[in-house]
Amino acid sequence: MTTTVPLDVEENLEGLHAALSAVIPPKNSSNLLIGTWNLRAFGDLTSKWQSEPDDSPKRDWYAVACIAEVVARFDVVAVQEVRRKYGGVTFPA
Repeated sequence: MTTTVPLDVEENLEGLHAALSAVIPPKNSSNLLIGTWNLRAFGDLTSKWQSEPDDSPKRDWYAVACIAEVVARFDVVAVQEVRRKYGGVTFPA
């Protein structure tokens, strides 16, 4: 992975930042923002800023940067990975 963020990724992250600012209240001393997020295959990551159709895994550094932008908006966040299979039972998607 290169440490230089590609220009299109940087522009998209700025857009995400603005969009989140419009819908999530800012953190301050009078509120407590709590979030939870189920991230599928969170541990799988390709070493590119933007994955290509044939890459495996698909999650790239751009996706990680987007996740970080969202998570940074909250005071407390539970990030977990819940799989559909549990004890031989398969839950619908």
